[in-house]
Amino acid sequence: MGYSIVLEKFEGPMDLLYHLIDKNKIDIYDIPISEVTEQYIDYVEAMEDLNLDVTSEFILMASTLLEIKSRMLLPKPKKEEEEEDPREELVRKLIEYKKYKLASGELKERNEVYSKVYYRLKEEVILEEEPFSTEGLKVDMLLEAYRKVVLKYEEKQKRMVEEDEEEKVFTRVQRDDLTIEQGVELILRSLHTGKDTTFEKLFENAAPVSRNKIVTVFIALLELIKRSQVAFRQDTPFGDVILSRRV
Repeated sequence: MGYSIVLEKFEGPMDLLYHLIDKNKIDIYDIPISEVTEQYIDYVEAMEDLNLDVTSEFILMASTLLEIKSRMLLPKPKKEEEEEDPREELVRKLIEYKKYKLASGELKERNEVYSKVYYRLKEEVILEEEPFSTEGLKVDMLLEAYRKVVLKYEEKQKRMVEEDEEEKVFTRVQRDDLTIEQGVELILRSLHTGKDTTFEKLFENAAPVSRNKIVTVFIALLELIKRSQVAFRQDTPFGDVILSRRV
């Protein structure tokens, strides 16, 4: 079955892969890997033909898809033991990327809405304060802070797994049911003394840290920014994102 390719601007290989999953209305938990791999490679080749920037990350993702496809074609072992689905790790990353993309879209939408809002100061106010506006906020700044915490968590988890394998022990993973309101309370507690903090420091005393907790606290931060209770800034290029309580 033929199909036409309409090239769009993709932020990275995962963005392109998520686009294919979403465009074809594919069940993210049951990806037809052969079909998706073929379309992904066609997209990458089309980008190269048009002299678009195709980084090594796109090529690496194509190689990963081909590897998964090959593993799916291998005969299953005769032993009646549960074998890990070759797509499992890819599905996990896609689910995480979907959460990231939805949070990013929500923040950008709020940024556009609030940039058009103007505030009328009360007449009885003597000390005039500049009304809060998100017009100058850098969305990518927050997303980069989120990405750093996720990468740090993944590296820590990898080290724990390697240590467990060496010592022949197993780490028990506790389920984390943190709600968004609890995430809001966690952030406000960290800022209650009036001292600034960073997104990364929010998790220093919030053990155990899980991927779900990071996502939930990030969404809670977006909610506090929406409520004008928390502000953020970056004092130096590529520096930490600093959070502060709005008075």
